[in-house]
Amino acid sequence: MTIAIGIISDVGITFASDSQMTQGIDQKSLKSKKIFCIKTPKMQTHSDLLLAIAGDVDIATMVVDKMEELCKTCDFDKPSSPVDILRRAVREVKKEILEAQDATNATIDERQAYFNRLPTSFILGFYDYGYKYQNPQPHLYSMKFAWGIAQDIKDGWCAIGGGGILAAFLMDIFYLKDIGQTPTAMTAIYVVEQVKKADLHCSGETQLWRISRPYYPSISHRAHKQSPAIVEATIKALSKIEPDLRVGFVDLTTGALKTLVQSAEFKALVSSPTESPPPSGQSPDVEPWLILPPAPGHPSTPPVAPT
Repeated sequence: MTIAIGIISDVGITFASDSQMTQGIDQKSLKSKKIFCIKTPKMQTHSDLLLAIAGDVDIATMVVDKMEELCKTCDFDKPSSPVDILRRAVREVKKEILEAQDATNATIDERQAYFNRLPTSFILGFYDYGYKYQNPQPHLYSMKFAWGIAQDIKDGWCAIGGGGILAAFLMDIFYLKDIGQTPTAMTAIYVVEQVKKADLHCSGETQLWRISRPYYPSISHRAHKQSPAIVEATIKALSKIEPDLRVGFVDLTTGALKTLVQSAEFKALVSSPTESPPPSGQSPDVEPWLILPPAPGHPSTPPVAPT
């Protein structure tokens, strides 16, 4: 079972998940990877891709591997190119499964009935930069493996996995669009933690990945994983305002989150060094916590990047 959440806002894309993975009856891992960063070769058109998985581990891993392979050769020539690649990856994995089971001659209904028994889902998030970076747009899609149809998420967030129903209920209470990148990330962490308390099949450390909204000239193409130590520090900080969060009024919970973000105690928690520096010449995979949103005065539409 899984809980995975994807959120888009004016300040970036945020993914969060638990890390419990179960295979068979007695094989369980509490540090499994459920959010994948897929690199795009043509960085001038799209950011890194974030792909969250839920359901059958083997099927989901096959789709991730296939998508990484396709991304190395496909042209990213339109905003929806990453979605098209995910659809193609799902189709090719389905074909491989049918060939492996010698079921290529099965009827359409028989094939669909078989795939319906594989409850595997995905969330895909990315930025496309538009014409010369003038209007970078965040995109969020969900897809069920059985149907291979991508749903364009317009309301800002989606949740998948066995804990998805409870997460959807909590997000309806807590999520308020454009409250800032750090409060949004804290909301995702809090919802995952609450689902883990209620669903015994969702556990392990909470994982958090983000892509910040690109602003010229410091255009960031990379997705970053949040330090596990900082996520744990954030969970401890959230526990201190849990009475306010449990009230369930959006204005109160949003105010409590913003107050926490600006508090000296929280800044001290998340600014302490928790990760060893990366080897010389390599970029860190772990991003320091961004306390504040972009500086006031940032244009909503960045200037045209030089050619």
